[in-house]
Amino acid sequence: MVSTTPDGETDLRQYIQNNWSYVALIDDIGDVVTRIDVENDSRAGWDNTYENKPIAAVMTIKGDDADIGADEIGTEITLTATQSRKTDTSSEILCEDSATDALLASGENEVVIYHRIQYPTIENQE
Repeated sequence: MVSTTPDGETDLRQYIQNNWSYVALIDDIGDVVTRIDVENDSRAGWDNTYENKPIAAVMTIKGDDADIGADEIGTEITLTATQSRKTDTSSEILCEDSATDALLASGENEVVIYHRIQYPTIENQE
């Protein structure tokens, strides 16, 4: 049997956290609303309570955040997915999570978004 060791799991998790640190918030028409740098944005961080997988970036987003804009009259934003990206300008999608929709209908709305990243482990019987 071939399997990933605990040290290998730790290395994979650390690589993803160090290199996939941008999360794009996607709206209901497929556009990128904003990208959050999980390492450097005060609204975000890594959830380190998972012993194994998945890895999760946790973001608290408010309608009146400058890069969201749901505080403008008549502006509603429905977030339908999150995507891992390597940089704030990368078009390459490394992981997509479309588990839950979130509606920001006003500047007073606040949502907590979990962007989960699953990664494979190897467990093969020989």
